[in-house]
Amino acid sequence: MKRFLALAALCCTVLAGCESTAVPKEKSHFDIFAYYSILSELATPENFQKMADAGITISYMSYGSIEENLKVLDAAKETNVKICVGLDSWFYSPIDARLDTLIMAVKDHPALWGYMIVDEPSAQWFHKVKEVREYVSRIDSTHKFYVNLFPEIGTQADCEDDTVAAMKALGTSNYLDYLHRYIKEAEPDYISFDIYPLLHENYHIKWQWGRQMRNIAEVCKEADLPFWAFAASSIFLLQSYPSTAAIKLQHYTNLAHGAQVLEYYTYQAEPEPGNDGPLRRDGSYTEMYDFLKEANAELNNRAYIFLGDDVKWFRYTGDEAPIGCDDLMFSEDILPEQVAHLGTDIQALISYFTNAGHSYLMIVSHTMESATNVELDFNKKVLLSKTDGSWEKVAKGHQNYTVAPGDCLIFKLD
Repeated sequence: MKRFLALAALCCTVLAGCESTAVPKEKSHFDIFAYYSILSELATPENFQKMADAGITISYMSYGSIEENLKVLDAAKETNVKICVGLDSWFYSPIDARLDTLIMAVKDHPALWGYMIVDEPSAQWFHKVKEVREYVSRIDSTHKFYVNLFPEIGTQADCEDDTVAAMKALGTSNYLDYLHRYIKEAEPDYISFDIYPLLHENYHIKWQWGRQMRNIAEVCKEADLPFWAFAASSIFLLQSYPSTAAIKLQHYTNLAHGAQVLEYYTYQAEPEPGNDGPLRRDGSYTEMYDFLKEANAELNNRAYIFLGDDVKWFRYTGDEAPIGCDDLMFSEDILPEQVAHLGTDIQALISYFTNAGHSYLMIVSHTMESATNVELDFNKKVLLSKTDGSWEKVAKGHQNYTVAPGDCLIFKLD
């Protein structure tokens, strides 16, 4: 299999001198959720510690029995990884005393994060999400709940309306209605959804990605809900071979839209032929583990910039925006006052957000095929984020940058 080497970290050529500033004291870390994480036979303290070392804080794998769940909880209890216990085997069946027994057995365990209710429910089951959450909360009022929604589904030719197959899966006439109904009927604390945008063919980006991200970001902002977002960290279906750069492209795009928790699918390799992941089913680790660990370290260095932020707008540079985002083409008249000019030679994603009294401009190289050249003119001195979480002072005036595929520039403007 052809392997895509992790590309160099952001390199920049600045026409004026820079000075370094220290990493801020308020540095924090993302919650990072691993979906399909560790098989019960591989659930050892050593493997959970290795997961923690990669930056993952929440682990989910569906286990069949109370004994298996307790074994996994015990294996993780001395690490920084918390366990999400699966209730999904009960979701499509009547709730009975077996569920009570499971909750009573695990609810006081120190390694418990909470409970996974269901993955990708159709709208006809939204009421059951609320029903299960309320039922479990009567027994355990302390822990959290996890539900993951469908991605937007459709065809490029039929980009304005969902296909018949999509409507059958979603249970609604379109994806926006799916999101609105979920918020109204399930009354969630956040939205989690999945989409895996990078395909094998030259890391081609799925056409749905831009519209998917827009819908999630705008609906969650309207509802005042945070959202969680995935990156592919394994080989499955038609997904590309994950690299550090590919993971960063996915998660920097998620963060540019306002994501607050980062997710991965998968950590453990799935059983189908051709699938692979950071942790193989024979217990060995692949270089995908190293890619994930490296990406998470950089993302966590910058977590304090994004946690609790308020995304004001996001736009696309280039010849055309993703399908469904034509009105999100970048125009300089939207730039904050500190920036006089911004230009790129190929498509990039631009995000402007505020956090803790500061304003930020983020430029994500939105391709895996080549570096993105960025030109900027600043009306005042600003700060440029370094990958270790510290900042460089950037002089007023014209600056040129070269951004590696999947990488980004983050400027603190005040």
